[in-house]
Amino acid sequence: MRNRIVCVVSFAMCVISLLLVLLFTIPPTRISGNGNPGLLFVITALIFFAALLVSICIESVKLLAKSGAGNPPAAILSIALSLLIVVLVIAQIDYQNKLLIELGGDDANPNSKIYRFFILNQYTNTMFFNEYILCIGSFGSMMLGIFIYMIRTNG
Repeated sequence: MRNRIVCVVSFAMCVISLLLVLLFTIPPTRISGNGNPGLLFVITALIFFAALLVSICIESVKLLAKSGAGNPPAAILSIALSLLIVVLVIAQIDYQNKLLIELGGDDANPNSKIYRFFILNQYTNTMFFNEYILCIGSFGSMMLGIFIYMIRTNG
């Protein structure tokens, strides 16, 4: 029961942190000279995200063991999760490419808004923590839980 509470609380904190990252990331159409306050929320989000991933993995193993599901349903679920992850990775790459195009290129391009900045800056915070990353990590953690369950039941 305690793990479910950790899972719910860390998910809620990830969503709140995600909203704060979105709020404090400067859109490419604006000019910023105030540093990167969104970085604080990216770091905070990643801490809660790590707790979420561990709790999802543990909960996945517990739920599969409680349900008594065999390996075929677990295998089907892992295939479905793999397909979702592939779609989300493609969406994440597309999001990053579009953002870099809006910024005029990456940090090595002299015509870019982020030229000579570190790649994690006030314009690119959302590249490192966004809804795609949250879903990819969550689904990946579920898959890890499924694999652990399958190894335990076959071993």
